[in-house]
Amino acid sequence: MRKAELTGLFSLFLTVLSVCVANRDLRVVVEWKEMEFSFPTEADRSQAIKDGRYVRGNSVPIDVDVHYFGNSLSTRRRIFVTIPRFSTGIPISFGTVTNLPGEGGPQIKAYPAYSWHSSNGQDCNGITSAFRVAIDECERLWIIDTGRIGDVQSCIPQLLAFDLRNDTLIHRYRFPQSQYGTGVSLFATPIVDVRSSSQGCRKTMVYIADIDYHGLVVYDYEENTSWRIENKLMYPNPDWGTFTIAGQSFDLMDGLVGLALTPQSSGRERYLYFHAMAGEVENRVLLSLVDNRTIWIKSSNARPRNFVTIGGRGTQSAVMAIDSRENMFFGLMQDIAVASWNINTPYKRSNFKIVAQNSETLQFISGLKIKRTKVNTEELWAISNRFQKGSTGTRNSQEINYRILECSTEELLAGGC
Repeated sequence: MRKAELTGLFSLFLTVLSVCVANRDLRVVVEWKEMEFSFPTEADRSQAIKDGRYVRGNSVPIDVDVHYFGNSLSTRRRIFVTIPRFSTGIPISFGTVTNLPGEGGPQIKAYPAYSWHSSNGQDCNGITSAFRVAIDECERLWIIDTGRIGDVQSCIPQLLAFDLRNDTLIHRYRFPQSQYGTGVSLFATPIVDVRSSSQGCRKTMVYIADIDYHGLVVYDYEENTSWRIENKLMYPNPDWGTFTIAGQSFDLMDGLVGLALTPQSSGRERYLYFHAMAGEVENRVLLSLVDNRTIWIKSSNARPRNFVTIGGRGTQSAVMAIDSRENMFFGLMQDIAVASWNINTPYKRSNFKIVAQNSETLQFISGLKIKRTKVNTEELWAISNRFQKGSTGTRNSQEINYRILECSTEELLAGGC
């Protein structure tokens, strides 16, 4: 075969490879240039702007979750999004994506109502700052409310549960002072584990990451009590405190953020996987140990050797989730990608599978969920927010900055959406 023919075939191979990689992506469901909000009335909008409670461009979405309702023949869905109050000027901290158009994208409607958000931390019976959320199989929506606006601890951190069938508050738990640091703790990631769906789903555990005060808080819903756990592996690593995404670098010394549980269906001893944001290693601990309250009420630093590192990624990652087939999905910051890893194999790059990669749409995945549909399939939902743009002051409101994306896990593992 001639050299020219070989060159032509190689070029064709590169073209095909490029197309395959380009198709390994998630489907964009919603996108924004700037976050837009729906107010009960135009007077409410005008008043929020006048009072400085709505400053356009201050809002950055962090998490997403989806509620499927109806039967399998007529399934509908609601998409929820959190906008933590990292600063003032954020009128709504948690809501649903509407079909109402705005200048920068679809408007967010406050959940459960605007009155829950409008006091901006002056009414601690409302929602001060929703960081992340979780929807369980009992159709309960769990919100972790940090109680903070910027660095100001306006209210006690709280865990709220709403019944999604009628959008009413069914449970509130305010964390005791001994389990958080005022103005320091940032309760961020709730992972909900329903042990039994009988008796009103009372047997439920919630695991919550404290990013800034470097710990894990465990809440037992049935007993209505909580305890705090600390370990050195929950701390940030200074060597990984600089993030570089799409050629832009910024510093972020966040600790524990990523949490995931092995599925109950495995029939084996279960683990809690966890990692710090400023770090490149994955860790785990036996879930039975974490659940044993008597150990931790004596000392939040008990059993340090039971927390172990299982391997490294070579880059930072935020959130993660494990599907029913024991595949962990997680974002890779520098790769600007989503990877999967089967938890029954060693944790190393050679066992990772890049299931989605797009240097534009997947910049800084801050929220990720595995959702089971009404037809018993599983989907991955994610939100990306180009966090590096805000950190470096280069965000452009004329560009798409925030995206909600999804794809079935079956498609992802088979090669893309």
